[in-house]
Amino acid sequence: MARDRDEEYVRRFWNRFDVALVGASMNITELCQKSEVPYKTLTGWRSKHRLPDLESLVDLAKVLRVSLDYLLEVSGQRTLADDVYAYMEANMPGTLDDIRSRLAKKDGSSLTEAI
Repeated sequence: MARDRDEEYVRRFWNRFDVALVGASMNITELCQKSEVPYKTLTGWRSKHRLPDLESLVDLAKVLRVSLDYLLEVSGQRTLADDVYAYMEANMPGTLDDIRSRLAKKDGSSLTEAI
C-alpha cells in the first residue's frame, strides 16, 4: 500500500513538472541548458520513476519559476494545476499519462520535448 502511494506521488510530481515546463514555454533540452541538471540525469529520473535530489529540485524550480511547494505538493493548497488535473480526469478520455503516450513522437521523445 505504501509503495502504491509513493508511486502515485512520483507520478503526480512529474505531472506537475510537465505543467510547469509547458508554462515556462520550455522543452526538457532547454531546461537542462538553463539549469545545472544534465539531460541524461533528468530523463533517467523520469524513466526510472524517481524524484530528483534536493539540490537539483531547487535548481529546476528556479529555472521553471515555480516553488518547491508546488512541485512537491507541500502546501496542501489547491492550485490551478490541481483543478486542471481534476477536470481532465473527469471530462477527458484517459489519464494524463495516456494522453502523453498517444501524443509521443515515434522516436520516443515526449510531448513536452516537442513543445
